[in-house]
Amino acid sequence: MKNIMILYNPSSAGGKSLKKMGKIKKKFMKLKIPYDFHVTKSEKDLREMASRASGDKRNIIAVGGDTTLTFVAEEILRSEYSEELILGMIGTGSFNDIVRGIRMDDIDRLIEGINDGLTHKIDVGVVRTEPAGEVHYFLGSMGVGLGTIVNKFVENWKSEKIMITKIKPAMEISGFIKGVRQSFTKNKVPINVLIEWDKRKIERNLSLLVFQNTPLYGRSLWISPEASPYDNIIDCAIINTRSLSNTVGLAVSVMRNKHLNRPELEILRSSEFKVSSATEIDIVIDGEIIENVKNFSVSLLKSGLNIYRPKEISI
Repeated sequence: MKNIMILYNPSSAGGKSLKKMGKIKKKFMKLKIPYDFHVTKSEKDLREMASRASGDKRNIIAVGGDTTLTFVAEEILRSEYSEELILGMIGTGSFNDIVRGIRMDDIDRLIEGINDGLTHKIDVGVVRTEPAGEVHYFLGSMGVGLGTIVNKFVENWKSEKIMITKIKPAMEISGFIKGVRQSFTKNKVPINVLIEWDKRKIERNLSLLVFQNTPLYGRSLWISPEASPYDNIIDCAIINTRSLSNTVGLAVSVMRNKHLNRPELEILRSSEFKVSSATEIDIVIDGEIIENVKNFSVSLLKSGLNIYRPKEISI
């Protein structure tokens, strides 16, 4: 059996991921798990190494944030050996929504599960975009509207506010508020879309549309708490807030788990959806922004990815 390939993204969580490298390597060495180790330099480097390892039929441990895990999963799924390969996911990002959502966030127990060869399969979300015709995969979630708009705003805003990056929590909250306010004042939302599923269709003017394969979304919010990568179902959350105060109020309700009966929220469940927009929109897939999309479909690769699991989890 070939050594496991560990692909480590040191830039996750603003560089804090790097601080966990020694502990992770020490745990693998203590259990005498054979591995090769590569610190990635860029997205291109990460994808190339994942593609090469997949082509060599090597199981991969991806270490980083949600986007890192999804990039590696994509390369495995595009490999001709995808059904034979196993992905290990160690979350060292800022929020780790994917691993937390499926109870994979205990690093020590996960590595022990890797040592014992414990695995199970999870569903993978599939996004097909038009007019480009591209195919993307997601492990956690994909979204349209405020999530994408505010994410882009905050990244640009942070780059202009380099002097205050050390007060990150305050900066994140301030950037979120400014981004949401600007989304409404500059009429970037609501967005008009047609949603089709199970021979049904609805038209909505919405501020946020989220498709979830796992229960956590954007800054660890449990918008669709029943979302699971084990049930062959995608949860679709439609949010139609109309102002900054309305959006903040809903976010507080989500954090308190008192949001499911609020009038601003609808949740649909199916294995496939189609979304059409009269204008080009941006979508975000596990942290990666895809621009200028008009129509897209969301479906599932049911039990499509084999992953390592901790001893305590049995699905």
